[in-house]
Amino acid sequence: MIFLIKNFAFLLCVVLLVIGYSYIASPPMPSVKAEGRMVATTPGSYCWESTWKAECVDMSYASPWEQGVETAPAAVKAGAAILIDFNKQPLPGSLSAELWTSKTNSEPALLRNGLLTAPKAPGIYVFHIFADWKQGGGNYAFSIEVK
Repeated sequence: MIFLIKNFAFLLCVVLLVIGYSYIASPPMPSVKAEGRMVATTPGSYCWESTWKAECVDMSYASPWEQGVETAPAAVKAGAAILIDFNKQPLPGSLSAELWTSKTNSEPALLRNGLLTAPKAPGIYVFHIFADWKQGGGNYAFSIEVK
């Protein structure tokens, strides 16, 4: 009898974990670190499909610049390495980024193996990153201040 109860409890836990994992309704948030410190990241619009739910959510930012400056910029040194990491890895080749130098100016940013490099000139910058998974995709932004 105890054997049956233990097996039932184990199976119930497995089923609940599978259901919970498949019900995740948004893309994973990245962990962003610069010089060993966490950098606050703001999620943007996304589309995501799980076992029982599919949705697209539009965030109302005027631009990626506005999205990135939702939180105070992280102070970094010129040329500092910035590590982007997701607990669930994006599809190969889908992670990309752009660098915003003002509210209206952007350029592609070199993102290799999850690493970005802070600009060398002092100022405030916004990185806008994009990623896709089998379930969908999303974008994120964060700001830095090069000192």
